[in-house]
Amino acid sequence: MTGADPREFAVGSRSTDVTLDELRLPGLLAAADTPRPSAPIRLRVGRVRTAGASVQLTRTAAGIVVPDFSPGGPPPPAPPPLPKAAASAPSPGIDLSIKDIQFTGGTVRLADRVVRPPYLGEVSHLEITAREFRWPFLLDGAHVTMAIAPRGTLDAEASLGGPRGRTQLRISDLALPPLTPYATAYSPYSVTKGALTVNGRATVTGARYDTTTDLVVHDLALGGADGDSLFSQHFGISLTVALGLLRDLHGDIK
Repeated sequence: MTGADPREFAVGSRSTDVTLDELRLPGLLAAADTPRPSAPIRLRVGRVRTAGASVQLTRTAAGIVVPDFSPGGPPPPAPPPLPKAAASAPSPGIDLSIKDIQFTGGTVRLADRVVRPPYLGEVSHLEITAREFRWPFLLDGAHVTMAIAPRGTLDAEASLGGPRGRTQLRISDLALPPLTPYATAYSPYSVTKGALTVNGRATVTGARYDTTTDLVVHDLALGGADGDSLFSQHFGISLTVALGLLRDLHGDIK
């Protein structure tokens, strides 16, 4: 599926396999004057498997570009207002369960035109697996891995929704210079060198949660004469000297 310009929005996959085990639609064929059923829509999916998915996204000042599915031509005239009806019972919602989720070999490309110069990013080798997903929310055994161009990887695991939950995130050797459009958009600095590694864990038990995060910036260097001058005015030393004081013997800032 593509938008008017496939370079702005496109979604596709090499293959997709969905196994539907059960679908219940209470009250679908009931008479109009029949009370709304209290049972939710029930959908049971055995597995969802997608290989070679590809997504192209573009962000502009108006938001993410998506296709316009409205019919062509002028919009039809608005219908007359309906008489005010009595308050109806709330919708019973949906009871959704997916037992096995597997996405392999995915690619996501993002063009962000809000920042200058535009940011062009790509995630490849995207793999997503989960033993079970339910709505109302439960996620069991989810695992996500990806490669982030031009250098870096992400690995995340999560099991959430029960009395106990846990998440784990690792970002390894993520190159920082490609993020310079965001640095220059919100600061007087550019990122000329550096890589980021993050290790984070979180556990949830009832209403209590605990988190730990280890963050390392390796061999960071910033550019921008205006930013360096501003830093010296406020702190009395150059930014280069300040970064040197923060680094350990391995060039890491922790």
